[in-house]
Amino acid sequence: MNDNRMHHNWKIKLILFILIFSACLVIGNFIMAMGLDHFGISMDKITGGAEMEEKDISTLKWLSSVNHLIIFTITSLIWISIYYGKRYFHYKFLDGLLIIYFLTWLLFSFPLIAYSAQLNMMIDLPSWASEVDNNAMEFLMQMLDMDGIGDLIINILIIAIIPAIGEEFLFRGVILKELLLTKLNPHFSVIIVSVIFSLFHFQLASFLPKMVIGLILCYAYYWTRNLMYPIIIHFFNNAMQVTLLYTAADQFTDTDPQDVPPIPIFSIILSAILCAVIVDAIIKRKKTLNEGA
Repeated sequence: MNDNRMHHNWKIKLILFILIFSACLVIGNFIMAMGLDHFGISMDKITGGAEMEEKDISTLKWLSSVNHLIIFTITSLIWISIYYGKRYFHYKFLDGLLIIYFLTWLLFSFPLIAYSAQLNMMIDLPSWASEVDNNAMEFLMQMLDMDGIGDLIINILIIAIIPAIGEEFLFRGVILKELLLTKLNPHFSVIIVSVIFSLFHFQLASFLPKMVIGLILCYAYYWTRNLMYPIIIHFFNNAMQVTLLYTAADQFTDTDPQDVPPIPIFSIILSAILCAVIVDAIIKRKKTLNEGA
């Protein structure tokens, strides 16, 4: 049947995905640009070149959320409706112990992530890349400005919940899922998606640490084929960072990343060993669940 041929023709699927994503990207950015213009928020304000009022920050948060929903979530839902329909969303069992294992893996990996960040800082980036990174960081810091518990709750919604759902649907639930259906080596597919995931954050100065997190998210999906696991990990990671920034904002904003002392080699080795142990536990737990199914 034509539908079956289309389903298995990766070239057609790639072209269609690019068209859908590009359309949502244009629409999302157009809506955001119109919103910024309507509310009088200039690029100078976004990049820190001009003072931004509290109402501007609030508006920017919601416009960014709408933009994110259109680009990531709507793109994914359109794709899912074309190729999978309602069967994509059928309930899959979530194992509590497996969730704990995955979150523990993330926590154990933090020294490795910090080390990868220090390696990243050793790379001499071109001036245009540094400018893009600085603008992205200024934009993020404007978004993360918090004066009370209400701002914390809103930021968890905007920076933890919405990205965890939208980005996991697109990167793991669509891109990785489709690559795993091809003849590509699954580990190579995981690396490809992790690289794409990191690049999409437009912060080359933190490319490596975001790629490491991307690897954890990709393997969580690859081993379980259940999108809820990477969504939970992604949410936990982002929510934890937002909460830490809220509780210790002065320590974060007053610290220059270049002044952070090197990660001790002992911490790196211990982190790698603990990660290997928890990954082994994850694989064994998944095998036990499969045998009991």
